[in-house]
Amino acid sequence: MSDNLMLIFWALQIKAFGTLVKGFRIAMDLLIVLQKVDSGSLLIPKVENLPMLSEILKQFEVAVDDDFPHYQVCYM
Repeated sequence: MSDNLMLIFWALQIKAFGTLVKGFRIAMDLLIVLQKVDSGSLLIPKVENLPMLSEILKQFEVAVDDDFPHYQVCYM
Protein backbone atom coordinates (compact mmCIF):
# COMPACT_ATOMS: atom_id res chain seq x y z
CA MET A 1 0.00 0.00 0.00
CA SER A 2 1.06 3.55 -0.50
CA ASP A 3 2.05 5.68 2.45
CA ASN A 4 -1.12 7.77 2.18
CA LEU A 5 -3.36 4.71 2.30
CA MET A 6 -1.48 3.35 5.30
CA LEU A 7 -1.89 6.69 7.09
CA ILE A 8 -5.62 6.73 6.37
CA PHE A 9 -5.99 3.11 7.53
CA TRP A 10 -4.05 3.88 10.73
CA ALA A 11 -6.18 6.97 11.42
CA LEU A 12 -9.37 4.96 10.97
CA GLN A 13 -8.13 2.30 13.40
CA ILE A 14 -7.39 4.95 16.02
CA LYS A 15 -10.80 6.56 15.48
CA ALA A 16 -12.52 3.16 15.81
CA PHE A 17 -10.66 2.36 19.03
CA GLY A 18 -11.42 5.78 20.54
CA THR A 19 -15.08 5.43 19.61
CA LEU A 20 -15.18 1.97 21.19
CA VAL A 21 -13.69 3.29 24.44
CA LYS A 22 -16.20 6.17 24.52
CA GLY A 23 -19.04 3.74 23.84
CA PHE A 24 -17.93 1.58 26.76
CA ARG A 25 -17.97 4.66 29.00
CA ILE A 26 -21.51 5.54 27.96
CA ALA A 27 -22.67 1.96 28.53
CA MET A 28 -20.91 1.76 31.92
CA ASP A 29 -22.43 5.05 33.09
CA LEU A 30 -25.88 3.94 31.95
CA LEU A 31 -25.54 0.62 33.76
CA ILE A 32 -24.47 2.38 36.97
CA VAL A 33 -27.48 4.73 36.79
CA LEU A 34 -29.88 1.87 36.07
CA GLN A 35 -28.53 -0.15 38.99
CA LYS A 36 -29.01 2.82 41.32
CA VAL A 37 -32.64 3.33 40.35
CA ASP A 38 -33.57 -0.33 39.88
CA SER A 39 -36.11 -1.55 42.41
CA GLY A 40 -35.95 -5.11 41.15
CA SER A 41 -38.40 -4.66 38.32
CA LEU A 42 -35.79 -4.24 35.57
CA LEU A 43 -34.01 -7.51 36.32
CA ILE A 44 -30.60 -5.91 35.94
CA PRO A 45 -28.03 -8.11 37.63
CA LYS A 46 -25.87 -6.40 40.20
CA VAL A 47 -22.27 -6.19 39.08
CA GLU A 48 -20.20 -5.75 42.20
CA ASN A 49 -16.97 -4.76 40.49
CA LEU A 50 -18.31 -1.84 38.44
CA PRO A 51 -16.04 0.65 40.26
CA MET A 52 -13.00 -1.46 39.35
CA LEU A 53 -14.15 -1.78 35.72
CA SER A 54 -14.82 1.96 35.63
CA GLU A 55 -11.27 2.64 36.86
CA ILE A 56 -9.78 0.38 34.18
CA LEU A 57 -11.88 2.14 31.56
CA LYS A 58 -10.68 5.50 32.88
CA GLN A 59 -7.09 4.35 32.31
CA PHE A 60 -7.95 3.48 28.69
CA GLU A 61 -9.58 6.89 28.23
CA VAL A 62 -6.52 8.68 29.57
CA ALA A 63 -4.21 6.59 27.38
CA VAL A 64 -6.23 7.36 24.25
CA ASP A 65 -6.37 11.07 25.08
CA ASP A 66 -2.63 11.20 25.86
CA ASP A 67 -1.39 9.11 22.95
CA PHE A 68 -3.84 10.36 20.35
CA PRO A 69 -5.12 13.80 21.39
CA HIS A 70 -6.67 14.42 17.95
CA TYR A 71 -7.91 10.90 17.22
CA GLN A 72 -11.36 12.18 16.22
CA VAL A 73 -9.78 13.92 13.25
CA CYS A 74 -9.72 11.65 10.22
CA TYR A 75 -7.43 12.74 7.39
CA MET A 76 -9.34 11.81 4.27
